[in-house]
Amino acid sequence: GIPDDISAGQAIWSPDGTQVVFVGWKHQTPRLGLIYCTQRLSGLYCATLDGKCEQIADGNISVRQPCFSPSGDKLVYLEQDEGGPHHACNRLMMMKWPSKDKSVLVDIVQEAPDDQFPGIFTWSLPPRVWSSDSRLVCMDTYWRSRVDIIRVDTETKQVTRLSPEASPGAWTVLDIHEDVILAAFSNPSSPPQLMVGILPSVSTSPVLFSCLSAKFSVPIDWEIVKLMPSVGDAVPFEMVVSRPSSSSPNLPLIVFPHGGPHACIAAGFYGSISALCSLGFAVAAVNYRGSSGFGQKSIECLLGHVGTYDVYDVQAAAEKAVEMLSADKKSVFIYGGSHGGFLAAHAVGQFPEFYRAACMRNPVIDMASMCRVTDIPDWTYVEAGVPYSLPLLPTGEAYTQMVNASPIRYADKVKAATMIQIGTCDRRVPPHQGREFYEMLHNRGVPVRVHVYPKDCHPLQRVETQADTFLNMMVWFHKHSVTQR
Repeated sequence: GIPDDISAGQAIWSPDGTQVVFVGWKHQTPRLGLIYCTQRLSGLYCATLDGKCEQIADGNISVRQPCFSPSGDKLVYLEQDEGGPHHACNRLMMMKWPSKDKSVLVDIVQEAPDDQFPGIFTWSLPPRVWSSDSRLVCMDTYWRSRVDIIRVDTETKQVTRLSPEASPGAWTVLDIHEDVILAAFSNPSSPPQLMVGILPSVSTSPVLFSCLSAKFSVPIDWEIVKLMPSVGDAVPFEMVVSRPSSSSPNLPLIVFPHGGPHACIAAGFYGSISALCSLGFAVAAVNYRGSSGFGQKSIECLLGHVGTYDVYDVQAAAEKAVEMLSADKKSVFIYGGSHGGFLAAHAVGQFPEFYRAACMRNPVIDMASMCRVTDIPDWTYVEAGVPYSLPLLPTGEAYTQMVNASPIRYADKVKAATMIQIGTCDRRVPPHQGREFYEMLHNRGVPVRVHVYPKDCHPLQRVETQADTFLNMMVWFHKHSVTQR
């Protein structure tokens, strides 16, 4: 009884075991990529064992992660508007069962000044989210440059932060059972630890967590730095700065903008950043305007301004990091993948005297040439500020906006030695993007090298590939340092 025009997933049994509730993604032409894209048109469906199926949550929405309460009379799920940016602020919805009456528990938050709750920014929910009395829902969410655990009271709709503010970092809910929360915690100097705590009833007290695993730390000093842009919408952004403990001035600096662009580098533990610090580098991970965890206004302000707002934010963060660390101005590098590679290519083109070398993983170089061959053509339109609708009939004006937003505009200005790492199987950012940039730089005599990984796609995440890309990046930066380390 499942309709032929949907693909079903995330199925769960109803409390009485006679029905299956699931998410159905609508088939569209062309079929658009789903991974990292939470805005795809979808609905919530209910199928019975005798083959009947009905849609119970519909409209121009995208839904995911349905979860029943222990009492069986409530169903929660995440919802956001269909289309637009690939990841945005979510609503937390609740449906009474079996009446199927819907209500909004947590709505989209536009702005969050002074570290207030910025809205729900999460990729998924844990398998179990409910308190034993079926009143409270718990999850983790990006909260600016942290990941925090929150509790939502389904009766009052109040949102409370449960992770201790005295221990900022990345808190992830692994499971909740009988009011016991199993979580993971890390920060840039502390690898992930297994934590357990008891969920308070309706008090506002944070959870008192106990560590179940051996505590281990690495010699890294870190801080979250708050910044304001100098150009365009006055939306705050941040960076997470990590450096070797007890380090002296004149450290080399690696600027690290994330991909997406609607993602976030939280103040958690990253093996690559830890390794860079152990090799004597400072790292500035930049959560520019448009990053997750800063409210919906931050997401939307970047649309139509990629190549400008995000680039200027990354540059402002880089200059601030050099100043606060007394870093070596002649040894500033930049590293990023996907949209982070897009920003790295922009940075070395728009600020050619600032960066010594760059490393880009599957970078977006020309949105206009990418839009017809990527699995997410809507991304190129939305981010460039061009209306996207089907059937897809690109215009000269649309192509012009995409080119103007792309780093290809500045290829003739690049001086920094550039390494490009490409996954041949990448359907998100097709390999020709990096190859075109290589040809442009090579023909101008810029030091450039390309590494191709035939078995890898967009993330370049096979174990041997992760090792090879990291080691070659470090060899490249070492080779092109003013003072070789």
